[in-house]
Amino acid sequence: MIAAQPQTSRRPNAAIVGILICGLGFLIGCRSGGAPQRKIDPQLKNHAEAATEAFAEGQLEDAVKQYRKVIRRAWAMDDPLESGNNAYNMAAAMTSMSRVAEARDWLVDARVELYRAGKPDGNTWLLEAKLAQNQCRFDEAARLIQRASCSEPPCEGDSGDCLCGPHDPCEGSCAAKIPCVGEKLEQRKQLADCQQTFQIQIHLAQARWYAEQYDLPNARCHYQTACELAAEICDFELQAELQSVAAMIHLACGQFLQAGWHLDLEAKNLRLAGNYREIPRALELASAAYAQAARPALAADRLCRVARIWYGRGNINRSWKYVKDAIPMAEMSGSASTQIRLALLVHELRQEIDDKSDNDAAPRSDLDPTPELAAHDSSQATDSADAAVHPADPIQEAEWLMLEGPKKQASAVIERLANQRLLHSDI
Repeated sequence: MIAAQPQTSRRPNAAIVGILICGLGFLIGCRSGGAPQRKIDPQLKNHAEAATEAFAEGQLEDAVKQYRKVIRRAWAMDDPLESGNNAYNMAAAMTSMSRVAEARDWLVDARVELYRAGKPDGNTWLLEAKLAQNQCRFDEAARLIQRASCSEPPCEGDSGDCLCGPHDPCEGSCAAKIPCVGEKLEQRKQLADCQQTFQIQIHLAQARWYAEQYDLPNARCHYQTACELAAEICDFELQAELQSVAAMIHLACGQFLQAGWHLDLEAKNLRLAGNYREIPRALELASAAYAQAARPALAADRLCRVARIWYGRGNINRSWKYVKDAIPMAEMSGSASTQIRLALLVHELRQEIDDKSDNDAAPRSDLDPTPELAAHDSSQATDSADAAVHPADPIQEAEWLMLEGPKKQASAVIERLANQRLLHSDI
């Protein structure tokens, strides 16, 4: 049982630690109540695959649209398993979008449908516990974790016997002693791994809860148990969660450098698992941890990577936000490599804006530069001589580059950035 009262301990840099720990609470993945052992409707399958891919890529709006289609099809078939699984997945997507009230409603629906399908609902309680923790409703979170720990693991499989159930009359006969081989052996291993993974999730949820209460002995105890159970399970996403909780415990101890290292490993395992959605969050938290540890070079590098991720996803405005945050850190640290990488990214951002300006008649999408980043010429001086007038500060120059918009071609700014950042290529 989780204690209702935390142990008294010293809280280092409580405000910063609280912000970082809250960020760690959103590592949510789509976990189902079990895969059906029957043919899946082709229409439902196509939408479900599209939703899963969009969710992994961090395209949350697209994922929600696809999950709505899956749920609508499942409702049309009155399929409780698919309705329950995808109601859970919808809740996970809503959680990632901070739409907490909607997420909780979908979790209620998921539990009803999974119960109707005769399937376990443990993961729904775990996800709702994370929602409660993120809102600092710790007593409720403790109750929800306890509900999850009393639930059956959300795994498909038989009782563990190859041929007979635990109460089957043939148990103990010669036939029942035939060894498991081939596909049956693999199914038994998958079932055992699934059941063990669920127990690991319970211990990780308890470790998070104790870490947020600064009850570090109990947090470490549950984390150690989770690590021991996970020792023989090859699952990159599970390894990412282990690293996330380890970082949370280090943050509670004020060990920011160690926390940053674990967050780096979390980002690596998320990439190996194909969960690209959560990588920028892990890297941003790693940057904050390194900044607290007085390691500005590492902090700037992680923010540079976040900026590149958002550029790669087509979100120019979000990418530029992280560039602006990273440049001062990179210059303060004297890291030539990070400054070069940032200058290259600034150049690519300008090129993107230039390319988008070629077709002014095209409708503006949500990912296009906002007027703040790409103002029309009417709001700027039209004399070409104006291009020679720049602020003295390089960061202000870069900001001017974005504000001036694509039609001004402020190449002098890029050249000066290149010179100051020792670029080896002529951009």
